Amino acid sequence: MGNTIKSLIKNPDAFYEDLDAGVNQILDIEFDARFEEWKARGTDTQVRASSLGTCIRQAYYSFNDQAQRSPVTDPMARRRMYMGFVNEEIMGKIIDKIPGETFGLTSVEQNSFPIHVEQKDDEDIHPAATTDFVKILKDKDDTHYIPIELKSTDVYKWKDFTYWKYHLKQLLLWIYCAKENGLKIPYGILLYTRRSTMEMKSVIIAVDTVYSKMGKVCESYDHWRPFIHDLITRLKWSIREHVVPEKPTDVPQYICKTCPHLGKCLNDEN
Repeated sequence: MGNTIKSLIKNPDAFYEDLDAGVNQILDIEFDARFEEWKARGTDTQVRASSLGTCIRQAYYSFNDQAQRSPVTDPMARRRMYMGFVNEEIMGKIIDKIPGETFGLTSVEQNSFPIHVEQKDDEDIHPAATTDFVKILKDKDDTHYIPIELKSTDVYKWKDFTYWKYHLKQLLLWIYCAKENGLKIPYGILLYTRRSTMEMKSVIIAVDTVYSKMGKVCESYDHWRPFIHDLITRLKWSIREHVVPEKPTDVPQYICKTCPHLGKCLNDEN
């Protein structure tokens, strides 16, 4: 943003240079704040759902390494992530108009209940999960929690798209932790928005409320719970026994390519 008024008047390229510099300044401010929040999230006894929902090996290596988070430096990755933040802000305003109390409207809430939940059933290892929004609905003496995991996408075949499994697992892990802690969860919502048009697609995970509707993408928590419980149990065993988990077969290759533990994984290192 270093061009003078005269430069801006005479040279359109100067205006564009300042636009580009302005983008980087905004991204720096946003990511500096987010990075501090990400560093503050979690402890050395937590298994994070963001890793476990993606890949059990990633969760294993992340737990054992306890490496400090690194700032996001890839220019295109920063821009894509920032547009996700913008989408969260817009959708948060929309979700907040629905009756009930909304949590997750500020990024600082990501480190506290009910956005962040932990299952502290073990002293040495316990799963923890974070979702984007939680709507709390109170009915007489009962408090109900509805988690909403928000994803923005530019997927090409939008019409045929339903969901990515690793996104579903992230939300299922939040529900698992919440239910194990005794919370009432009517259902969870995995909500996709198309960046170019703001069209929405959702996946309903029926938990306490029985739900099934023709034309709607629905999943049952009762169906998925044994899988999620087994996933957590296998990871805990692997960590305690120092045994690398078997490679999962459902992780997209593009995620593997950007994983910080790719080298160890390819060599089956412990």
